[in-house]
Amino acid sequence: MVTLRIGSYPAIFVCDHSLTHQVLVQKGDVFADRPSHVSTGKIDSNNKHTINSAGYRPTWRILQKNLTFEILNLSRVRSYSHARKWVLIILKEQLIKFRSNGELVRVVDHFRYAMFFLLALMCFGDKLDEK
Repeated sequence: MVTLRIGSYPAIFVCDHSLTHQVLVQKGDVFADRPSHVSTGKIDSNNKHTINSAGYRPTWRILQKNLTFEILNLSRVRSYSHARKWVLIILKEQLIKFRSNGELVRVVDHFRYAMFFLLALMCFGDKLDEK
């Protein structure tokens, strides 16, 4: 095992199969974590209580478990087919509207917009008004 400091963070390289198994499986919670945020990072990341910012500790495990077993579960995905169709219509209408105006279309913004509608419907059960 070799540790190199790259910037202010250590990079750990493990070259042995049994040591790799011990590091990643048996003691994974010791080695797996995210770098600490600067002070404004706590505001941006909801005090590290989102799946994108939580450390690989109990909070992250609960968020990951909920995402995997509740949202991404195959039966749950099938049950929201009507919502996906509705959001696809919204996405198509947005892209056509902006394309017809002759504007440059940033597709990522429209995907985020559509995903917001989908997640709001999945979480709260209500279709949002586009206004």
